[in-house]
Amino acid sequence: MPKVSFELPADLVDKLNQAASAQHVDVEQFLQALVQREVKDVSRAWPAGYFDEVIGGWQGELARPEQPPLEERDPFS
Repeated sequence: MPKVSFELPADLVDKLNQAASAQHVDVEQFLQALVQREVKDVSRAWPAGYFDEVIGGWQGELARPEQPPLEERDPFS
């Protein structure tokens, strides 16, 4: 499995250790779960420019069709 290496400030490392300990996992497992969750959420996001191209791309007028009259209902007892 590929390895990733990066630096963190000491106070953030302390918080990371505490968070992993609270979930009863080691830091590596904690980070793997965190990254998987974040990457999964990103893949479900709207593509870049989606709203400009799709929503902003509407040409024409929107018209609401005639609505039927409201039905009369018995009041609550």
